[in-house]
Amino acid sequence: MKKIFALMLCLALSALLPCCALPAAGSGNGSEIPFDVEIKDKVFYNQMTDITLNVDDYVGKVIKFEGYLGITERSNWTEYSVYRPGPACCADDVTLGLEIVWDGEYPKEKEWVEAIGVFERYKRSEYNRYRLKLSSLSVVQKKS
Repeated sequence: MKKIFALMLCLALSALLPCCALPAAGSGNGSEIPFDVEIKDKVFYNQMTDITLNVDDYVGKVIKFEGYLGITERSNWTEYSVYRPGPACCADDVTLGLEIVWDGEYPKEKEWVEAIGVFERYKRSEYNRYRLKLSSLSVVQKKS
């Protein structure tokens, strides 16, 4: 039941779980895009949890992270995300990441990508949702 609640909370916020990394100012790789928060591998799950629990602290921040590109077809829209499989007992238990929106062409589903963008609140129907409005989306080599 706790897993289902956690998954639903994450999906509702479009921020799927991690904690404890301090925001660090920096710049993107070759694209030199400045960012406020870089979510690194060792703190990915903790940082996503922190985003989920403290969503208002991240609105307006530029976030940079890597993960798989997810594509979910809905009845009247397509939802894109960058995610990682969660630490659970089964492969299909949970994924952690952020919904994204991008003006450019999306790579193929399940490509490993680097995403950089502004974390924003928006409304779908009457619900507040959250996503990363991207300024950069590129396929990169996955670190082992």
